Amino acid sequence: MRLPDCKFYLFGMGNRRKILYKQGMLLDAQTGETIRRWDVSSDNIHLSEYAVKVKTKEGKAATIREDENGVWVEEDGKAVCLTRSHLRLPRFEESENSSLLRVLHHEVLVNIVDGKPVPNFLVYPKPWYRDAAMICMCLEKTGNLGPVEDWISDLREPFDRNNSGVCEPDNLGQVLYMISLVSDAFHPLVQTVVRALPEVEKGKRIVGLTDCSKHPVYQTK
Repeated sequence: MRLPDCKFYLFGMGNRRKILYKQGMLLDAQTGETIRRWDVSSDNIHLSEYAVKVKTKEGKAATIREDENGVWVEEDGKAVCLTRSHLRLPRFEESENSSLLRVLHHEVLVNIVDGKPVPNFLVYPKPWYRDAAMICMCLEKTGNLGPVEDWISDLREPFDRNNSGVCEPDNLGQVLYMISLVSDAFHPLVQTVVRALPEVEKGKRIVGLTDCSKHPVYQTK
């Protein structure tokens, strides 16, 4: 599958510093601080290899890359680490779409900020339970739950109330699923969820608003 021709790239998977590459500049993606700058004649962004290769107008070369241990800048025969933590980055070589899966895995990991899984760290300041549950499912399958374990363990609210304060009933199953990844039935939030169920139960299903409309099959599933 052909991947898009991107003009920028985000480094910083997991709880690493978020770093933006664009037009010869490395910037802190959250503060705007300039980290490095090159006067480039060309650059190549390798999405599935988590790397950007730069050629300067002086004829020099530099590579910014991310691996299981951190984010690195390589130039003049030296490698400097900009941010460090350990992750598992499978190659997905068993799939015919291995390159695409690596790009999607990056998208999941780069949106973990301070231990919190968010849909897009540039847009959302806090996690949404439904997105977080899907992210955590991916993290569990790739052996990367470590960066979010503390956040899950510290959950105490059955609803995230992110959608105009609405208590969306699908949150109950999502938060139970996430708890199951790091704890058991004795987690303090489990009984809170059980007590909240009568408020949204209707027969053998739960009902209410999810993203402003009713989805009883999805919510009960």
